[in-house]
Amino acid sequence: MNRSILIVTPFFAPQSHAAVFRAYKLIKYLPQHGWKVHVITVDTNYNYNEDLGLLEALPPDVEVHRTRYVEPSIRGLRMALGGKDRTFKTVKATNGQQHNFKNNGHNTEQSLNLSRRLYNYIRATWFLSPDAYWTWEKPTVQKACEVIRQHQIPLVFTSADPFTSHRIGYQIKQATNISWVADFRDPHTHSYNMHSRNHRIYGKQRQAEQLAVTHADVVTTAAESIALILTETYGLKSNHPIRFIPTGLDENLLDSEMTIEPLAFPYLIFIGEFLPVYGELFFSIFAKVIENPEVRATGIKLLFIGRKDVNKPNLIPYIEKHNLHQFVEIMDHVPQQVLYKYVQDAKATLLVPGKRKYWWTLYAKLVDYIALHKPTIAIVPETSEARTHLQKSGLGIFLDDEQRGVDKLTQFLLTDELEQDLDEDYCNRFLATSQVKEYVTLFDELLKKE
Repeated sequence: MNRSILIVTPFFAPQSHAAVFRAYKLIKYLPQHGWKVHVITVDTNYNYNEDLGLLEALPPDVEVHRTRYVEPSIRGLRMALGGKDRTFKTVKATNGQQHNFKNNGHNTEQSLNLSRRLYNYIRATWFLSPDAYWTWEKPTVQKACEVIRQHQIPLVFTSADPFTSHRIGYQIKQATNISWVADFRDPHTHSYNMHSRNHRIYGKQRQAEQLAVTHADVVTTAAESIALILTETYGLKSNHPIRFIPTGLDENLLDSEMTIEPLAFPYLIFIGEFLPVYGELFFSIFAKVIENPEVRATGIKLLFIGRKDVNKPNLIPYIEKHNLHQFVEIMDHVPQQVLYKYVQDAKATLLVPGKRKYWWTLYAKLVDYIALHKPTIAIVPETSEARTHLQKSGLGIFLDDEQRGVDKLTQFLLTDELEQDLDEDYCNRFLATSQVKEYVTLFDELLKKE
């Protein structure tokens, strides 16, 4: 039996954002189960932080193929024609210098804004169809067919978003008759902020998604709710091959010899980007909680770790409104193993997107919190994927309204008591070893059908 697999994803090491790690953990640990792994990814990372240690941690027999990707933008075109490197990591390394539009040396704020708005409109309407990775599609399909035929690979795994990943998987399936596993990290055409507002482009995005749902041999999802959404959206039968396989925490990183200097105060930790749509309810609650002298005496603070250029401007209005300057620390992006250590040392984690947002998602960071057995202070919908798993694990502290939220948070900060008993067996499902074992079982089932 040829236990080899091709994994196709534009989000891969050394990129170090959340979308990388679901496929990355498969790639890292499948060889331990006797699988030979080939990866196809982009040759240029335009938008994300990097951690070279992620590449170094891969088994030496993982073969990574990088195919040509030109971002459909002025930046991408300039770089493709030999212009200077304008990627995020390079701009960040040069003290955050920004590259602005120029108007013959006579820029005004108004003309700059008009130029950007016009450019963004044209790009969104004509050059992101179905998304920013369409230029990567043709070279990737060509390379994939070449690698599959050369190594007689029987199985391909695609990870989406972007929508282009679905189109790539479909074309590979049609060209090689290979078994195809299409993985959905989110229900992209269902969520308002994850698809195009342009009807023509949205049609292409729906078409790409439907190709994966109806032509892949198996669909896997990162949340149970995604399977329900896809079933309802595309009228799938009850026996349609969809499986929920949660992403897992990479427990090997917990054994890292890397050390961090302990912070001099206890803290509640927020990981990622704090978005304006999350609102101010948590800050209103926290501001009232720290009015309690006993709570204030603990020295508790809020620690935000993520892109500082995003978090700082989004947080400052709430910090100023509730006079929280001395109670908030904002830290830039850090490597994954360092992040785990900060989470382990935290008093609790924060998951506060709001009472009406993202009911369908099992956040990658929540997976880590559950696997690490960390209490999670949550403001989430009454019916939601996040709430379900927090209740099952016994780790949730739910702040459902301001008054009860103040009482609950105060009690937790002074006693460390959880509302339910911890279910360790349930928490262990959210480890990378569990994730990979579930995929290995699935892949072996597909090979037996060959």
